[in-house]
Amino acid sequence: HGMVYIAIEITNPDQSYATETPHACLKQKINRWMSHLESIGARYPAIHWKLVFHTKTPKGIPERFIRCGGHWIGSPPRTWILSDGKVGHTTQSEVLAKSLGWPYEIKQLRFYGWHKIQKLVWGLLPPNMIGLDRVHSSPICPPWPDLVISTGWRPAPIARWIREQSQGKTRIIQLGRKGGCSADLFDVVITPSYYGFPPHPHRIETVAPLNELTQDSLDRVKQQWPNLFDNAPHPRMVFVVGGATARFKFTPDMARTIGDQLKGLAQKCHGKIYAVTSPRTGKDLIHALESTLLPDHFVHKWEPNQPDNPYFAYLAGADVIVVTGESESMLSEAASLGKPVYIVPLPENSPTWKVRLSEKIIQQAQSQPLNKRGTARPQQGLERLCARLIRAGLVQPRRNLTMLHDSLIKNGIARPFGEPITNGTRPQLKETETVARKVKATLGIFDHP
Repeated sequence: HGMVYIAIEITNPDQSYATETPHACLKQKINRWMSHLESIGARYPAIHWKLVFHTKTPKGIPERFIRCGGHWIGSPPRTWILSDGKVGHTTQSEVLAKSLGWPYEIKQLRFYGWHKIQKLVWGLLPPNMIGLDRVHSSPICPPWPDLVISTGWRPAPIARWIREQSQGKTRIIQLGRKGGCSADLFDVVITPSYYGFPPHPHRIETVAPLNELTQDSLDRVKQQWPNLFDNAPHPRMVFVVGGATARFKFTPDMARTIGDQLKGLAQKCHGKIYAVTSPRTGKDLIHALESTLLPDHFVHKWEPNQPDNPYFAYLAGADVIVVTGESESMLSEAASLGKPVYIVPLPENSPTWKVRLSEKIIQQAQSQPLNKRGTARPQQGLERLCARLIRAGLVQPRRNLTMLHDSLIKNGIARPFGEPITNGTRPQLKETETVARKVKATLGIFDHP
């Protein structure tokens, strides 16, 4: 089919290399060759490349370091999803896997409690299985997959360990803020632009996190909850309620104020309000909303042991959606429906000393000091150290949710809360198919018959 195969084999003359943790000289050589081959693959999609480094461990044991890229050879990739047990993480991975259209298997991972100590330094550690409870996890053993999709920092070292065991043949797609900060550790990284990470050839940016809502899934939940709105008048205004976080304030007084504003809007358009709470909505906020909205309107209280949650059914049946602005996932879900969406921004708490320190480090890493000729010089000293802290994931930019709000408003998908309520359709935030096409192009894996 006109495909070109390039294989490069290099022997390390120093013979001092441990897999994925080579000394600086060899690591630069590997990165340089990979950069060249990735550029060739991007320009010429018919090229498949394979990079092989031969070396020896400090004990003299021969080893190979292999990376493959470019045009995919063979049948559709055998795919694993590494699930750390967090529903949101698994959902994002599954959404991408379904959109790619390849068969996949979910590997359930369970961790010991002390595994959290890795959180601060995982980006500095070599690929590992540290903290994995193998007894209660799915088997992680050969035959190794062609592709691994993981979301979050906990599965990230294990995805890299799998790639190491496959001698570099397995490719990794990493999603999430804490796992996706170090783009050079993975084949593809998918992160929203408001995370503030620097550009990277392996990084694909989105407006918001990927979500699972499709027309088919909405139709199913509508059938599951046929009497949810009980013949209420239109427009049916669904208020998606988040809650206070370490960064954002949400007090009962604020809830009452928003409730009064919603009542005024509903009165003007002769509609009904359905306030839908979430796990983060405290009892004090629920009481404040009930005292303001009842009995003319309705408050759905989230329950931890509720077998079926009608949250998506409320979104499916809503004419208008109002959502608090601190939850990126709720914003993403509301924005994907093509309905009028209004964002309620929440005020921020004063930043802690850790946040201020992180911002100083990021500012220093992004600085461009001038040399004697008045031009920007290469990073050195403190700037270089700060940049390495960010690259290793030890310091991360804060999520800029204002940027997310502005993007949704600029694209006509949402409006600020307080503007007049209008009915009708809006542009939908549909990024999954676009991201899937970019992933296939980046990996050189094209659709198979």
